[in-house]
Amino acid sequence: MPSNFDRRRFLRAGGFAAGAALLGPLVGSRANATAALADEAVAATGVANTAMFNIHAPSYPFLNQINLASTTAMQSFAFDSDNLRVYTVQLTVNGTLGELTCTKLDFSGGEVEPSWLHLKGFGHGVQIGVQPVGGSAYVWVETLTSTPGGYGTQIARFKFNDFAHGATLTTTTPGVEIYEPRPSYPTKSIAIDTAYNRASLRYYIADGVTRYDLFDLDQFSAHEYATPPLASLTISNGDFLGYSGTTKTPTFQGHTTHGSFLYLLTGERGVNNTVIWAYDWNKPGTASAPITPADTFLTGAGISLTNREPEGMAVWEDAQGTAHLTFGFASGATTAHKASIYYK
Repeated sequence: MPSNFDRRRFLRAGGFAAGAALLGPLVGSRANATAALADEAVAATGVANTAMFNIHAPSYPFLNQINLASTTAMQSFAFDSDNLRVYTVQLTVNGTLGELTCTKLDFSGGEVEPSWLHLKGFGHGVQIGVQPVGGSAYVWVETLTSTPGGYGTQIARFKFNDFAHGATLTTTTPGVEIYEPRPSYPTKSIAIDTAYNRASLRYYIADGVTRYDLFDLDQFSAHEYATPPLASLTISNGDFLGYSGTTKTPTFQGHTTHGSFLYLLTGERGVNNTVIWAYDWNKPGTASAPITPADTFLTGAGISLTNREPEGMAVWEDAQGTAHLTFGFASGATTAHKASIYYK
């Protein structure tokens, strides 16, 4: 399939491929608390170190309080920086469990034809990924398969422009490809790193324990995810407590990956507790020690939004090829949500 890997890896990463020979020792995921988790520890090959986004830098609005195709809260979003498009997902108004509306926007927030699709039986939209291909893009999203609460147990990929405006897609629709990595575990979501040609898979491995695996995107796209990932992190709810300023576990709201760092978003609706977390893929912690974030930041971006709730993360590359960390918010009345995206 077409890939932006070579061009972006060398232009954006400053010779990343040359540094691959300098990889450190093998790293493994942190198997937390029980022998069962220890048995599920994932060996990993590591990734070359890259710069971390400065999550303390000022934030600026990319899109401010726009309407999406449905009136529910935006759940997540992702960028096609090649074609200047943003894709969002939200629960469909009056929809069934796992029904999502996926909207395609330009960089001004206007809908672009075909501008939206209905996804039936797909999930909650926890996080989506976008992979540019020519003048269109693949959208990666979780699929439901009858889990409680409507969270996906599989991953789906489809090329958005292959379908007509307003079309309804199911997991058996021709053109929808289903991926079944880590079949024993639920609550999956995915993020795509187009600059480094990678996919980050998030899934639950135990109550309150989440794993993130980093894959080469070409291999993942070819369903080659049985081999060890490039890197793996295991994060328990308890790992957040010492950094969130509260004894309450924060609500997870999105994730993305860029280079050798994983970024998470947490927070609640109407509360000034939106936190950005950065984790180093090469520092997974140990079986006896909690994983330590590389950095954390309580952001006041969008603080004036009514009923502000953090929703989704992604990386946007501007016209100069500079990558920016972005994160979203839903706001407004329950029956008339607006979507906003901020960037650093």
